[in-house]
Amino acid sequence: MKRIISIVFLILLLFTLGSCKKKETTEQPSEITGADQGNLFDDVLNDPSSQTTTQTTEEGTSSETTTSETETTNATTDYADPSCGDGICTYYETFSSCPEDCEKLKDVTLFDYPEFLQNGTLIVVGNDAPSTDVITATLIATYLVTQGVSTETKLAGEVSDYDSTDMILIGNPCDNAVIANLLHYSARTCANVVTEQNNAVIKLLVQDKNEIIIITGYDIGDTKDASEMLTDTTEKYNLNGAEEWINLANDEINLYFSKN
Repeated sequence: MKRIISIVFLILLLFTLGSCKKKETTEQPSEITGADQGNLFDDVLNDPSSQTTTQTTEEGTSSETTTSETETTNATTDYADPSCGDGICTYYETFSSCPEDCEKLKDVTLFDYPEFLQNGTLIVVGNDAPSTDVITATLIATYLVTQGVSTETKLAGEVSDYDSTDMILIGNPCDNAVIANLLHYSARTCANVVTEQNNAVIKLLVQDKNEIIIITGYDIGDTKDASEMLTDTTEKYNLNGAEEWINLANDEINLYFSKN
């Protein structure tokens, strides 16, 4: 009887050991080694669908940002056409032709340049100013330093206060937003200032707290050439008005129309 019990016990023991071995063998594939984990991460990172999703998201964000920036950059106020009586002493207007807009020009003209400019005068070029405009700004700044006037050159987008600091604005209203906003020129009218090649205008504005000089040529070359009237110390140009129209043909500077 004891022998039978021993045999039964032995059979149960062998069965139990066999079950444990089988369970261990079954669970072993679920274990992941460090090397296997690394391979899995690589598979996820290299998964084409994962990359496509990331790129699409990034491209979508980039596209939205670019569109928004473009809309902001191209936004232009559509001002009414400049005219005498609108309160703005714009191009073609001086005290003699439109006293209601240009009353403050009665006592100050370009004849007094540069004495009326204060230290800290801003020289402003357009946000996308060509190198020629930057050179023009540098030449004017260099000259003013010799006259005891300190200056700072800025882009139009960096200037928000038009009423308290003396300024020299370089370019036309299409390129220089400060000119466009100050004289109310829009994209529709900004090219209508100097319409003939080899011509330019130098204009003075007088406000309650500051004076502003604007130099606008038919193109950037004409603007630069006209600026010589404000920087050449070897020749005294007859600047005695508030708006000077200049012809630059044949590499000469000829003042042909002066308005007070």
